[in-house]
Amino acid sequence: MRGPIQKQRMRSLPTSYQLRARLQSADDRWARSPTAFSSRPRSARRPHFPGKSPFLAVAGTPDKAAAELRAFARNAHVALDAALDRFESRTGVLAARGIDVNRILFSTAFGRGVDYYTGVVFELHDPQGLVKGQLVAGGRYDGLLTRLGSPSPIPAVGFAVWVERLARLRSAS
Repeated sequence: MRGPIQKQRMRSLPTSYQLRARLQSADDRWARSPTAFSSRPRSARRPHFPGKSPFLAVAGTPDKAAAELRAFARNAHVALDAALDRFESRTGVLAARGIDVNRILFSTAFGRGVDYYTGVVFELHDPQGLVKGQLVAGGRYDGLLTRLGSPSPIPAVGFAVWVERLARLRSAS
Protein backbone atom coordinates (compact mmCIF):
# COMPACT_ATOMS: atom_id res chain seq x y z
CA MET A 1 0.00 0.00 0.00
CA ARG A 2 1.26 3.47 -0.82
CA GLY A 3 1.81 5.98 1.97
CA PRO A 4 0.72 9.64 1.75
CA ILE A 5 4.09 10.77 0.34
CA GLN A 6 4.01 8.24 -2.52
CA LYS A 7 0.37 9.10 -3.24
CA GLN A 8 1.22 12.81 -3.37
CA ARG A 9 4.19 12.10 -5.68
CA MET A 10 2.02 10.01 -7.99
CA ARG A 11 -0.67 12.72 -8.10
CA SER A 12 1.92 15.40 -8.94
CA LEU A 13 3.35 13.47 -11.90
CA PRO A 14 1.89 14.54 -15.23
CA THR A 15 0.08 11.96 -17.31
CA SER A 16 1.15 11.24 -20.89
CA TYR A 17 -1.90 13.21 -22.05
CA GLN A 18 -0.86 16.23 -19.98
CA LEU A 19 2.67 16.00 -21.36
CA ARG A 20 1.36 15.78 -24.92
CA ALA A 21 -0.87 18.81 -24.28
CA ARG A 22 2.12 20.76 -22.93
CA LEU A 23 4.25 19.80 -25.92
CA GLN A 24 1.46 20.71 -28.33
CA SER A 25 0.96 24.04 -26.56
CA ALA A 26 4.70 24.78 -26.76
CA ASP A 27 4.75 23.76 -30.43
CA ASP A 28 1.76 26.04 -31.13
CA ARG A 29 3.41 28.99 -29.34
CA TRP A 30 6.68 28.28 -31.13
CA ALA A 31 4.96 28.10 -34.54
CA ARG A 32 3.29 31.49 -33.91
CA SER A 33 6.47 33.16 -32.64
CA PRO A 34 9.62 31.00 -32.68
CA THR A 35 11.83 33.88 -31.57
CA ALA A 36 9.77 34.58 -28.44
CA PHE A 37 11.53 31.74 -26.60
CA SER A 38 15.00 33.17 -26.87
CA SER A 39 16.92 36.20 -25.69
CA ARG A 40 19.81 35.39 -28.05
CA PRO A 41 20.42 37.60 -31.08
CA ARG A 42 18.10 36.80 -33.99
CA SER A 43 20.97 35.25 -35.99
CA ALA A 44 21.65 32.73 -33.18
CA ARG A 45 18.02 31.67 -32.67
CA ARG A 46 16.41 28.47 -33.87
CA PRO A 47 15.23 28.48 -37.46
CA HIS A 48 11.49 28.95 -38.00
CA PHE A 49 9.58 25.83 -39.06
CA PRO A 50 5.98 26.79 -39.94
CA GLY A 51 3.18 24.32 -39.22
CA LYS A 52 3.77 20.98 -37.55
CA SER A 53 6.76 20.56 -35.26
CA PRO A 54 9.60 19.34 -37.52
CA PHE A 55 10.75 16.89 -34.86
CA LEU A 56 7.34 15.24 -34.57
CA ALA A 57 7.07 15.06 -38.37
CA VAL A 58 10.00 12.63 -38.70
CA ALA A 59 8.74 9.24 -39.87
CA GLY A 60 9.74 6.40 -42.18
CA THR A 61 12.22 3.56 -42.33
CA PRO A 62 14.96 3.65 -39.69
CA ASP A 63 17.54 4.85 -42.26
CA LYS A 64 15.26 7.61 -43.56
CA ALA A 65 14.33 8.66 -40.01
CA ALA A 66 17.98 8.77 -38.92
CA ALA A 67 18.87 10.99 -41.89
CA GLU A 68 15.92 13.30 -41.16
CA LEU A 69 16.83 13.47 -37.47
CA ARG A 70 20.44 14.33 -38.30
CA ALA A 71 19.23 17.13 -40.58
CA PHE A 72 16.82 18.35 -37.89
CA ALA A 73 19.56 18.34 -35.25
CA ARG A 74 21.94 20.21 -37.53
CA ASN A 75 19.31 22.88 -38.39
CA ALA A 76 18.11 23.24 -34.80
CA HIS A 77 21.67 23.23 -33.36
CA VAL A 78 20.87 20.25 -31.14
CA ALA A 79 23.47 17.59 -30.31
CA LEU A 80 21.87 14.23 -31.16
CA ASP A 81 24.90 12.50 -32.68
CA ALA A 82 25.50 9.99 -29.86
CA ALA A 83 21.82 9.00 -29.65
CA LEU A 84 21.55 8.68 -33.44
CA ASP A 85 24.74 6.61 -33.57
CA ARG A 86 23.13 4.18 -31.06
CA PHE A 87 19.90 4.19 -33.06
CA GLU A 88 21.77 3.33 -36.27
CA SER A 89 23.81 0.69 -34.45
CA ARG A 90 20.60 -1.00 -33.24
CA THR A 91 19.23 -0.89 -36.77
CA GLY A 92 22.46 -2.53 -37.99
CA VAL A 93 22.14 -5.30 -35.40
CA LEU A 94 18.58 -6.02 -36.54
CA ALA A 95 19.70 -6.12 -40.19
CA ALA A 96 22.62 -8.41 -39.32
CA ARG A 97 20.13 -10.81 -37.69
CA GLY A 98 18.21 -11.05 -40.95
CA ILE A 99 15.39 -8.63 -40.15
CA ASP A 100 14.24 -6.52 -43.10
CA VAL A 101 14.60 -3.08 -41.50
CA ASN A 102 12.81 -1.49 -44.46
CA ARG A 103 9.60 -3.04 -43.09
CA ILE A 104 10.07 -1.17 -39.78
CA LEU A 105 8.31 2.18 -39.53
CA PHE A 106 9.78 4.74 -37.12
CA SER A 107 7.96 7.86 -35.96
CA THR A 108 9.03 10.51 -33.47
CA ALA A 109 5.33 11.23 -32.86
CA PHE A 110 4.60 7.63 -31.80
CA GLY A 111 4.16 6.91 -28.13
CA ARG A 112 2.42 4.33 -26.01
CA GLY A 113 -0.59 5.53 -24.05
CA VAL A 114 1.18 5.08 -20.72
CA ASP A 115 3.52 7.75 -19.40
CA TYR A 116 6.03 5.56 -17.53
CA TYR A 117 8.01 4.56 -20.62
CA THR A 118 11.50 6.07 -20.67
CA GLY A 119 13.03 4.73 -23.87
CA VAL A 120 12.16 2.85 -27.01
CA VAL A 121 8.50 1.87 -27.35
CA PHE A 122 7.08 -0.41 -30.02
CA GLU A 123 4.03 -2.07 -31.47
CA LEU A 124 3.81 -5.00 -33.87
CA HIS A 125 0.85 -5.13 -36.25
CA ASP A 126 -0.38 -7.57 -38.88
CA PRO A 127 1.03 -6.18 -42.16
CA GLN A 128 -1.87 -7.68 -44.15
CA GLY A 129 -4.43 -5.99 -41.90
CA LEU A 130 -6.39 -9.20 -41.25
CA VAL A 131 -6.40 -8.43 -37.52
CA LYS A 132 -6.99 -4.90 -36.23
CA GLY A 133 -4.95 -3.50 -33.36
CA GLN A 134 -1.48 -4.32 -32.14
CA LEU A 135 -0.36 -7.93 -31.76
CA VAL A 136 2.53 -7.14 -29.42
CA ALA A 137 3.41 -3.83 -27.73
CA GLY A 138 5.81 -2.62 -25.08
CA GLY A 139 8.99 -0.74 -24.37
CA ARG A 140 11.57 0.37 -21.87
CA TYR A 141 10.45 1.80 -18.52
CA ASP A 142 13.45 2.35 -16.25
CA GLY A 143 11.67 4.96 -14.12
CA LEU A 144 8.52 2.98 -13.28
CA LEU A 145 9.72 1.22 -10.14
CA THR A 146 11.29 4.43 -8.80
CA ARG A 147 7.91 6.13 -9.19
CA LEU A 148 6.35 3.24 -7.26
CA GLY A 149 8.77 3.69 -4.35
CA SER A 150 12.02 1.94 -5.25
CA PRO A 151 14.99 3.83 -3.75
CA SER A 152 16.98 3.45 -6.98
CA PRO A 153 16.16 3.06 -10.68
CA ILE A 154 15.77 -0.50 -11.94
CA PRO A 155 16.24 -1.03 -15.70
CA ALA A 156 13.20 -2.73 -17.16
CA VAL A 157 11.77 -3.77 -20.51
CA GLY A 158 8.38 -5.31 -20.97
CA PHE A 159 5.69 -6.12 -23.46
CA ALA A 160 2.18 -7.43 -23.79
CA VAL A 161 0.96 -10.01 -26.27
CA TRP A 162 -2.65 -10.10 -27.46
CA VAL A 163 -2.94 -13.89 -27.67
CA GLU A 164 -6.53 -13.81 -28.97
CA ARG A 165 -5.42 -11.57 -31.88
CA LEU A 166 -2.53 -13.89 -32.69
CA ALA A 167 -4.95 -16.83 -32.64
CA ARG A 168 -7.33 -14.95 -34.98
CA LEU A 169 -4.41 -14.17 -37.28
CA ARG A 170 -3.34 -17.80 -37.32
CA SER A 171 -6.85 -19.01 -38.12
CA ALA A 172 -7.21 -16.35 -40.86
CA SER A 173 -3.99 -17.49 -42.58
